[in-house]
Amino acid sequence: MKKILATLTLYFCLINPINANNIRDFQIEGMSIGDSLLDYFTREEIKFLINSKSTFVYPDGKLKSVKTHSNLSQNNTKLKKSKTYDYAGITFNDEKKFTIIGISAYIEFNSINECNKKRKELKKDFKNALNIKPVEEKKAHAYDKKSMSYTTWFFFSNSEYIGLNCTDWSKELQNERGWYPNFKVSLTSSDYEKTLRKNYK
Repeated sequence: MKKILATLTLYFCLINPINANNIRDFQIEGMSIGDSLLDYFTREEIKFLINSKSTFVYPDGKLKSVKTHSNLSQNNTKLKKSKTYDYAGITFNDEKKFTIIGISAYIEFNSINECNKKRKELKKDFKNALNIKPVEEKKAHAYDKKSMSYTTWFFFSNSEYIGLNCTDWSKELQNERGWYPNFKVSLTSSDYEKTLRKNYK
C-alpha cells in the first residue's frame, strides 16, 4: 500500500486522515525515511549531487546532506524538478546503500510573518493527523546567532520527529547571501538523531 503522503504547498497541507504513528508513513517529493536514494537516482547522479557546492558534510565526514530537488532545476543538472518546494534534499550516512535518514524541504517567503502564519496553519493539520502534542521553540539560529528560528516539533515515542520551522535570517545574511525568510519541513529518523548527537556533543 502506498505510504501516507504529506505534501506541503504554499496553500495546502494534504495528509491522509488515518493517524500516522511512524515517520516512515510520510513522504517529501515521493521519498520516505528508510528508502534508498538509489531508488530515485543512479550512482552517477548521486556522485554528481554529493560533489555539489550545496552539499553539507558533517564533522564525522560520513553524514551528508544533499540537495535533490529544485523548482529551478534545468535539464543539464541532476536535480529533479520540484513543483511543491523551492528546494528539497536528503541526509544519509552510508555511501554503499545511501539509506535516507533525514529529509528536508524549503519554501521561501517575503516576510517572517507570512512564514509563521503558514507554519501555524500547518501545525493544526499535523496535530490532527499525528495526534501528538506539538512543542514550540523560539531561539537564535544555530548557524547565525543574529537570525531567529521559530520551530514546531512533533516528537514520536521512538526518538523520531517532524519539524516545522521558520527562520528569519539576519540583515547581514540577507544582503550578503540573499537569504530571506524560509519555511522548512523536516523528517528526522532515530538514526539521524543519534548521529547528530555524536557530531554535536
